[in-house]
Amino acid sequence: MNDLEKNIDCIFRTPSGAIFRMKNDSAIVVQGSRVTVLSSIDDYHTTFSGPKDPIGTWTELTSDVDRINYLKTNEAALKKINWTEVEAKIAARDQQSKLNLAKLFFTFAGRTNRAKYWLAWFIWSASCGVMFIGIFLFFMIYLSPALDAKEWVIGLGAACLAWFLLSSAFVVKRLHDRDKSGWWYLLFYVVPFILYVVGWDKRTDAEMLAQFGIGNPDEINRIALYGLFFSLAALLLTIWGFIELGCLRGTIGPNRYGSDPLDKDSD
Repeated sequence: MNDLEKNIDCIFRTPSGAIFRMKNDSAIVVQGSRVTVLSSIDDYHTTFSGPKDPIGTWTELTSDVDRINYLKTNEAALKKINWTEVEAKIAARDQQSKLNLAKLFFTFAGRTNRAKYWLAWFIWSASCGVMFIGIFLFFMIYLSPALDAKEWVIGLGAACLAWFLLSSAFVVKRLHDRDKSGWWYLLFYVVPFILYVVGWDKRTDAEMLAQFGIGNPDEINRIALYGLFFSLAALLLTIWGFIELGCLRGTIGPNRYGSDPLDKDSD
């Protein structure tokens, strides 16, 4: 019991037994004489197919006396636990997490649910932010005096290409979850970006012409309206993509791209 006791983080009493959450995030479920080792306490509700104990019915044992007494009460059952098995499950869980993360960003097959899409999106945004800051500082400190405007555009274009490539895998899998082809990625990500750039360019041209009094007012207004049109089109596509990819549930059950990622029996 020594390894078990020193690695317990907290104990929950449930209507059907007890749940021991360990310091390495694994969990041990005791239901009468049945003892189950889980790689995470989050796996509890997806592991037991019988009647489940709602989280609201769990009572955490906070005092040392209660914890010691509960350990003694369940001593016979807990003696069955092989601590090596617990560590093996944790190692397998961590390895699976790494594989799942790599699969999320570098494979196009299968489906991704909304939760994983948003997780990937935030990781992607943070990594891209760091990448852009690094590129900008490198250009400013080391290369800026030697580069002309064309080379700056090429460098930023290469950064944008890398930005899009990093996002493509998890976006395509999310589109698959919505039973849509991966080519919709172009409509939701690439086309709005192009429209925003064109709209910004048109509006900037109109402002410059107006500032220096070049051209007639009708022509300047027409250019500004073109810029506004492109910007609004980009905004509408962005909103559509946000709702389609980030808000709507995927196909219930299997579709042509794979099994439902929310199905507990799917890979």
